[in-house]
Amino acid sequence: MKARNNSDAADLLLGAIEGEILPRLMLTHSDNDGVSPKSSESSLLTEADHSEFLRLVRGESAASTRRFVSGLISRGVRRRDILLDLMPRAARTLGTLWEEDLCDFAEVTIGLCRLHEVLRDQSRLSEPLRMHAANDAPQILFGTACGDQHIFGVLVAAECFRRDGWRVWSEPATAPEDLAELVAKVAFDVVALSVTCGSYKERLVGEIAVLRRSSCEPDVKVVIGGRLFAEQPELGEALGADAFLGDVETAPREARKLLAEARVDC
Repeated sequence: MKARNNSDAADLLLGAIEGEILPRLMLTHSDNDGVSPKSSESSLLTEADHSEFLRLVRGESAASTRRFVSGLISRGVRRRDILLDLMPRAARTLGTLWEEDLCDFAEVTIGLCRLHEVLRDQSRLSEPLRMHAANDAPQILFGTACGDQHIFGVLVAAECFRRDGWRVWSEPATAPEDLAELVAKVAFDVVALSVTCGSYKERLVGEIAVLRRSSCEPDVKVVIGGRLFAEQPELGEALGADAFLGDVETAPREARKLLAEARVDC
């Protein structure tokens, strides 16, 4: 693999793909025809559309990219499919091309700029969802195990809980000692940790124990999620967690159930 003179900047750009662009595309905008990650309606987007859009964002003018997207919408493609399918796939493909040395730093930079421009354009046509949690709503803290930098899943899950009426604190990629300091000051009902790497398992036992000891909420529930436990959900209890939460759409309901059962047992 060839050496890269812009590796630090590229890492920031790829971090922006995962940590900023995709969550904003997926979960922060409602749509005129109802943006939802799941829909029974099939998309009108074709593989040719995806290929052409990627070609445009990699090097064509902003005007060309805008015209293409406008043409898709005029053709009947829903805005939700632009935001939840076309753009996320292009962002991920840019990251893959960079990692495999199939595009250079300039192309990645231009591509991200084009995606931001399309996002701004489409956002003007959508009303952002505004939801404020009640003062007595349950409070949850989201973090990543052992300060893991893979934050996309955390941001998505946090937004799902906000939409369900929870009071949400999102602290992805925060060091374990900083999370422990935070739970000592704020009474969280639930602490949720995302785990993406199997090498974190042993360290996670200690991190969960420290969070419990540090928490100013004696009945705090610690739940886990992420790729690792999606494949091996039974590991959660062995590591000291109260529950494994899988599907982000059902996770808020499962967490509320966990709290309700704890109150009954008291």
